[in-house]
Amino acid sequence: MLGNVNNQPETGWLRLVPFTAQLLELAAADDRPGFGRVAGVRIPESWPPHGVRFHQLPLQLDALRQDPEGLPWHGRLIVVAANGVRTLAGVINLKGPPDEHGRVEIGYEVLPEFRRRGVASAAARELLAWCFGQARVSAVRARTLNGNTVSQHMLKRLGFARIGPERDPELGEMVVWEIRPTPSFPSAKS
Repeated sequence: MLGNVNNQPETGWLRLVPFTAQLLELAAADDRPGFGRVAGVRIPESWPPHGVRFHQLPLQLDALRQDPEGLPWHGRLIVVAANGVRTLAGVINLKGPPDEHGRVEIGYEVLPEFRRRGVASAAARELLAWCFGQARVSAVRARTLNGNTVSQHMLKRLGFARIGPERDPELGEMVVWEIRPTPSFPSAKS
């Protein structure tokens, strides 16, 4: 269920909380106590991972500064609830609004202590449902490292198809995946 920081629904064990400008600023400043207080979550010691700190947060802040209205097309916190405690488990993001073909790209990073528990799958499922509920989205893409078989299997289970290799100048060989609306993820246009 998608929520926001001020109105976080408590349905289920997982929810996605869209970043706000304030949360992005606190995360970028590495203000863990402030971030946890504003987000209303417990922050594990493993937060933020390298990729989030040095890649995602700067990109998200830059995108927010360029287009404050584009915030829904960027990051969300993955929050899990257990025994009445809400804990930050990772992030899942869109890498901007749809391109001229209606495609968006997702990326995700789950903290090590929450991996292999279905967190990434559940978060991706929620974000896919949101994406295909937007009239402008015709396809969702994801990229994985060539050797990241765990993510590749997850994407296959969600219905993504491998569409080809790609070389990233920083990360090396990548695999590109894509999903279009399906009965599990119908389009807003349907």
